[in-house]
Amino acid sequence: GVGEGAPEVEVANDAAFMQRYFADWRFMLQTIGSAAAIVHHEPDFWGYCQHYANEHSGGDPRGIPAAVASANPTDCGGMENTIAGLGPCLIAMARTYAPGAKVGLHASGWGTGMDALYSGDGGFDVAAEARTLAGFLGGCGASGGDLIIVDAADRDAGYAETMGRDLWWDETNATLPSFTRAFEWARALTDALGLAVVWWQMPLGHMSLPNVSDQWHDNKL
Repeated sequence: GVGEGAPEVEVANDAAFMQRYFADWRFMLQTIGSAAAIVHHEPDFWGYCQHYANEHSGGDPRGIPAAVASANPTDCGGMENTIAGLGPCLIAMARTYAPGAKVGLHASGWGTGMDALYSGDGGFDVAAEARTLAGFLGGCGASGGDLIIVDAADRDAGYAETMGRDLWWDETNATLPSFTRAFEWARALTDALGLAVVWWQMPLGHMSLPNVSDQWHDNKL
């Protein structure tokens, strides 16, 4: 019910809203129960939190208020009312209500403000960007999860071209963006967090398709 970006970060401090959110999260986890599952939390939210922290709190998630203990004293009464307390609360709830699930936060390649996966700029340290991202996510409780989730692209490159967007990675790794850089970023991220990675939102297109609706070109798989 709120706009994407800063509004969804700010609404995390609305206790009434977060009571409903935690109730939905609890219901989902209880529905999973003891079954095996991967629970992937909020693909863009944590990236927007990092942008917000960079603008308002010097990059510290503890400086962003959020209704955690105040909205959910039953599950998270001892956790701080900041974004830094939100991740641990969500993960703790997963341990309680869905003990067979693997849970993780999402790491956006653009979270630091530099899009490490799609930038054509060869002059920045992609591993350092990954470590900066890991530091922020670690401060949000990501290290308490079982894995970290990253995304390759939200659509096939052939389709993106029809929208004026370039989502190709150079499979020869001669130009940027490239597979080599994407894997370097992911490796530095996972090393820093000590977590396994899941590549989510993988385009399913391939180069033998006719590059028309629902049959687009892409080279990522």
